[in-house]
Amino acid sequence: MRIEISQIVNADIGEVEFISPVGTARGIWKGTQAPHLGSHDVELDLPEAIHAWEAAGAPFESIGTDRLIEGHRVMVSGKVEIVGEDSVLSLRIGSDIVLVELGTAESPEEGSAIRFTTPSIELYPYQV
Repeated sequence: MRIEISQIVNADIGEVEFISPVGTARGIWKGTQAPHLGSHDVELDLPEAIHAWEAAGAPFESIGTDRLIEGHRVMVSGKVEIVGEDSVLSLRIGSDIVLVELGTAESPEEGSAIRFTTPSIELYPYQV
């Protein structure tokens, strides 16, 4: 996903605020070099399993930091492409597919739109 880092929130842990085609959120930069302002291609990773989700309304492909929730949890919504037998689902968020591990959450149906919160998103930069 193409993002633009708009703010370095906490350089010690690599926390950044970024703008993407599907919303604005905070994430943890996992590159070998320190994050810097500007455009980057990244792979999104959700490091923790989700334990609850709900049906999402429009727009159903988005990410955003919920500033009303303590700790700036990230709200994620997308279309379920594949539900694997190993409790991992493929979630379409914009033009990207993100793998999501289901903890105690029930499996959603393929093709459905879901929304959930996660403590953080990790951003892994790559070169195109």
